[in-house]
Amino acid sequence: MKKLERLNNPQISNAFEDIKLMIELVRDYTKGEYKEVPIGSIIAIQGVVLYFLSPIDIIPDFIPVAAYIDDLTVIGLVVKQVHNDLQKYKRTRMC
Repeated sequence: MKKLERLNNPQISNAFEDIKLMIELVRDYTKGEYKEVPIGSIIAIQGVVLYFLSPIDIIPDFIPVAAYIDDLTVIGLVVKQVHNDLQKYKRTRMC
């Protein structure tokens, strides 16, 4: 949660919202509360969440500014891949 809070700033708010939504989707999928998502999307989302949370990065988190470039790049790639699934989940949650 600390890493997620550090990511929560106006310059990268979309990435913050995306990773938060992905964590919620995986949680709901795991609990069996939401199953309307392809297994490939779940695997990609779990991979990016694990990468984001992992202390081992391409660019270590203790390096100012550059620390989150790799995280944001990987998050962006996965969000692009699973965009439709995330939007469907988001709409379902709003109902």
